[in-house]
Amino acid sequence: MIAGVRYYLLVTARRQAVLAPMFTMLIVIGIVYATDAGPPLAAATVPAAMLVPMGAWIMRLVATTESKPFADVTLVALGSSARRHLCRGAAALGFGLALCAAATVWARIANPHPYTAGTVTTIAVMNVVELVAGIGLGALVSPPLGVTAGAAALAAAVLAMVSLVIRFVPPIGPVLDAYIANRQSGAQAFIEATLVGIVAFGVAWFLGRRDR
Repeated sequence: MIAGVRYYLLVTARRQAVLAPMFTMLIVIGIVYATDAGPPLAAATVPAAMLVPMGAWIMRLVATTESKPFADVTLVALGSSARRHLCRGAAALGFGLALCAAATVWARIANPHPYTAGTVTTIAVMNVVELVAGIGLGALVSPPLGVTAGAAALAAAVLAMVSLVIRFVPPIGPVLDAYIANRQSGAQAFIEATLVGIVAFGVAWFLGRRDR
């Protein structure tokens, strides 16, 4: 498994397409904290929300980094579709965690408001759970499921917009309600976002196993 994760990290990094979502996320972080971003937790919801489509984008890039023949070879080498699926998800998580760290650290450095240890921890957890949700949703539009790049991009955009507009729909809306409108528990919002990611990731594996 470790070798599989390292393989996907290496081959995806060499492809360099992963730089696009990573630079996009860094630009968003820079814009949010270019001036006084306001209360720390409310400001942090913007980069956290962006980690949903960014996580989905990265997951698809990891899953499409191999051609079909090479993907079949990797499947045989790893021993099962589940192990390959987990390796791809772990590699996407590795890239995403770098963005989570950047969003958390830069918020602490650039925003002039006071940041307690609890606040920094909450921001870090917020970023990670939204990333997990994005990766899980990205798995639903990634190989071996036969979703085109255009359809994948449209699906990610629509889902993000729905969760932004209909605020009770996870993974984005409840986090915004918790830390901007103060209408929901932050812990509940985090649990909902995490469950979205885990369930979506599992469904993607099940569907991919059937379609393989």
